[in-house]
Amino acid sequence: MKSILAIVIASLIAIGSNTACPSAKAEVKNEVENNKQMARIWFEEVFVKENLVPLDTIVHENATMTMDPSYPSKVTGTNKLTGIKEIKEHVKNYTSAADTTGNVKDIVGEGNTVVLFRTVTMKTPQGTAVDVPWVTIFKFKNGKISEITHVHDTLHEKNQTAKK
Repeated sequence: MKSILAIVIASLIAIGSNTACPSAKAEVKNEVENNKQMARIWFEEVFVKENLVPLDTIVHENATMTMDPSYPSKVTGTNKLTGIKEIKEHVKNYTSAADTTGNVKDIVGEGNTVVLFRTVTMKTPQGTAVDVPWVTIFKFKNGKISEITHVHDTLHEKNQTAKK
């Protein structure tokens, strides 16, 4: 008898926790949607349109950025950047040197994490257009991007370059 009562109580608690506070669920959903929008701004405004202005609004001052080790930043000489100042300088160097276009394929968010999948078309120094799949993982803290991790398909990039 105790076990049946325990199951019923546990079920009621579980049901209650799922329906007790719809406004809390809406708030979490809005936060995730805001985070996804910041990730989209990061790529479409900052990288594609070369507009650095949104960085102060969307990136935390102590944010970190980690990139593919095969492409170290000219700012630090490594694949790691710390703070908005280093990130801005890296983005400025990258966007001014790269002839890049691209489009967002998918954005998925849950909790304080957003994953942005995109395809970037870059021109090599020889002028060859190369399509490269990229994934960027964003972590958010206090409504701003706090961690950025870039992963891109360097093998796919190198294979395209070798064929042309």
